[in-house]
Amino acid sequence: MRLVAFPGLMNLLTSCEEHPIPIIENLPAIFVTQSRAVLDATIFQQGTETKVRFEYGTNISYGRTLYPSLLPDTPPYPNSGTQTSVTLTGLTKGTTFHYRFIAVNDYGTTYGIDASFTTLNEGESGIAFNPELTYNSLSDIDGNTYKTIQIGTQTWMAENLKTTRLNDAIPIIQIMDKNEWVHLTSPAYCWYDSDSATYKLSNGALYNLNAVNTGKLCPTGWHVPTDLEWTTLINILGGNDLALSKLQETGKSHWLNQNPNATNSSGFTALPCGARMDDESSASFSSLGKEAYWWSSSKYNITADFPLSGAWMLPLYNWTYSVLMKRAPYTFGLSVRCLKD
Repeated sequence: MRLVAFPGLMNLLTSCEEHPIPIIENLPAIFVTQSRAVLDATIFQQGTETKVRFEYGTNISYGRTLYPSLLPDTPPYPNSGTQTSVTLTGLTKGTTFHYRFIAVNDYGTTYGIDASFTTLNEGESGIAFNPELTYNSLSDIDGNTYKTIQIGTQTWMAENLKTTRLNDAIPIIQIMDKNEWVHLTSPAYCWYDSDSATYKLSNGALYNLNAVNTGKLCPTGWHVPTDLEWTTLINILGGNDLALSKLQETGKSHWLNQNPNATNSSGFTALPCGARMDDESSASFSSLGKEAYWWSSSKYNITADFPLSGAWMLPLYNWTYSVLMKRAPYTFGLSVRCLKD
C-alpha cells in the first residue's frame, strides 16, 4: 500500500493521474455547541471502493479515531464526490479541537488537511445575528427569551420557537419515537435528533401541525403567520429571487454550501435546522445544515397530487436562491417563527 499525503484539493486532482488515490475536501464544522459538533467532508473515490476514518483531539497529534464506515456507493464518474459525516459528542465546552478525515483505497491513503473548531461556552447559542441592526426581545411562557426584529411593517421573532407549553400553560407532548409521531392527533413537539442539549438553544423545537392549529403556540400577542404574511415578508425583501440572501444567517457556522451573497440584512437570521419528515409510516430527521422550514397557519386544498391534509410552509434551501411557499402534510415536524399581532 502506498502512503501519500496531499496539502489541498487542486494538488490532489493533478496528482491522481497515475493511480486513483482518493481525494478529500473538508467542509466547515457546523452546529458546534458546548459539547457537540457535526463535521463533514466530500470524498472523491476516483471510481474505487474507499474506506474513511476520522481523527480528532485538542492538538494536531489528534489521539482519537472514529470510523464513519465504507462509503455506500462508488460514484460512476471519477470526479464526483460522496459526502461523509461524523458527529462528535461529549466534548469539553470552550475548547479548540483539531480534526482530519482519512480516506483509504487499494492504491493508497490520503490524509485530509487539518481543520479546527472551538466549542461554545455555557449559554452561547452560536447564532450570528446582524450586529448592525437593533433587536428587541420577547419571552415565552417557559421563560425562553428571543430576539425580535422589525422588517418593514412586520415584527418577527429572530429565532425559532422553543416553548414546550401553549400560552395557556397546557403542556405540549414531546414525542421521540418516529413511528408514534406520524399517527398523532394531538399537539406535539420534538428536538432535532431528540437532542435538546445540542439543538434547543440554536434550532428551537420542531412542532406538528396540531400544535400550530391550537392558535396558542406563540406568546400572547403573537401568532404563527399565514401564508399571505410570509409572502408579505418575501415581497418586502425584494421578491422570490432576492429574499434569500437577506434572510439567511451569514458565516459558516450552520449552512453547508451557503449562499455566497448572504447578508442577513433583514435581521431574520435563518438557520438550516432541518425537519422531521414523513418517511412512509415513520418520521425521520433530515436536512440539518442544508434546509430550513417554517409552518404557516394556512391550510391548503387537498388534491389528487397532494392527498394528505396539511398547511403551507416556507422552505429555504442551500441549493437554490429562490424562495417559494410549498405544501407540507400534517405529519411533518417543522420550525415555527412567530409574528407580532
